[in-house]
Amino acid sequence: MEGDFAVDVIIQNRNRAPVLDECEVVVVGGGLSGVAAAVTTARKGMDTILIAERSYLGKEVVSSRSCILDQTDKALSSAIKEEIIGMLQEVGGYKRDKIDASILQLTLDRLLRESTVKVYFLSRVSGAIVEDGAVKGVIIANKSGRQAVLCDLAVDASDGAKLARLAGVRFQKEDEFITLRSSFVVNNSALETPVVVRVSPEMGLADDRVYINPTLWSGELIVTFHLYGRYNPTDPRSFSIASFNSMRKVFEIMNYLKGNVPGFENAMLTGTSDEPLFLNGPRIVGQDTVTFQEAITEHIVPPGVGCALTYMEDMTEETALFYIPYGCLRPRGFRDILVCSPHISVDQVIQPFLYQFSNAIQLGEDI
Repeated sequence: MEGDFAVDVIIQNRNRAPVLDECEVVVVGGGLSGVAAAVTTARKGMDTILIAERSYLGKEVVSSRSCILDQTDKALSSAIKEEIIGMLQEVGGYKRDKIDASILQLTLDRLLRESTVKVYFLSRVSGAIVEDGAVKGVIIANKSGRQAVLCDLAVDASDGAKLARLAGVRFQKEDEFITLRSSFVVNNSALETPVVVRVSPEMGLADDRVYINPTLWSGELIVTFHLYGRYNPTDPRSFSIASFNSMRKVFEIMNYLKGNVPGFENAMLTGTSDEPLFLNGPRIVGQDTVTFQEAITEHIVPPGVGCALTYMEDMTEETALFYIPYGCLRPRGFRDILVCSPHISVDQVIQPFLYQFSNAIQLGEDI
């Protein structure tokens, strides 16, 4: 027995997995960077399959309810981003820098279908097929059991670079400190413009701010805040505690906003979500990563990774423009695998920017 719990162990033989499909490129991750990577390779004439863990695409916007394009998003333009915005505008899903998260799901699905990308939803990557350092496929798990998807090239656009980890790529120790980005949706509000509310440090938020943004729909708001704490990212119980603390904080913030923000008095809670942002996420051993100081002064990047200028509104005039890394990390000692995820940089300032709409798309498009 270790700690307060006794753990029973069952050993099973799981070496057999039927081949579900074969392709030239398999992309792991149904977020914006994964969608962009899949569309890019498919349009280059490569037979492409996307493995999505959720039942929908674009979690950076859909899960976090982050529906507003900020200054950083507007500073960066890409062909796929402009195409997505154009498709959203056709059906009323984009107005005045606001994105409708529900319509975005359908738009991304349409984009993949029109690009002839095959998608397997609700499929979690549970293994990698590696031969002499070359990744030849992935093992996925879903309602049909464990299955294999064979490929010539694997692109890891998953949270935390899961495929790279399963392939045996070495990582340095992770930091258990995380920022939990929590959002909730309210209706029946009189607010019509974005508001940033500063709260007392006693509220226990990571940056003492609550961000309120109207959506496309009259009276609907997305409220976002950040919690900071020590949690083990691989322990479900630990993250459950984090989610519980987040939900408790939602009600505390709701009461505070109702009593202190004009136009919020009659707001009603209709939904919540949270997303972990690891301040020092998985770092691949042997690869350099871009830190914030390097990004604003030296422009030092890992091999195969480029940078683009972007904008941070709260910075001083001298550092308002800084570099964001784009491209794919190539893990040392491995072939036929590229890591294309927010963990291209583990810097705690840069990494949250890579979850934003334009930046996430650019990560995948620059494959």
